[in-house]
Amino acid sequence: MSRPGSGKKPATRSLKQRVKTGKGRTVSQKIWLERQLNDPYVKEARRLGYRSRAAFKLI
Repeated sequence: MSRPGSGKKPATRSLKQRVKTGKGRTVSQKIWLERQLNDPYVKEARRLGYRSRAAFKLI
């Protein structure tokens, strides 16, 4: 939520994605995939066309 009169939009967060179990995934694979899909740096890297989130460490 933003302060009144600040002129900024409130910060929005995308909804958390859930990963369905099954398809031969182990619990640790499911946890990693869930964390990966919900990582804001991964989303930004995809948007900018980088192959991985590590690109932000190199820039």
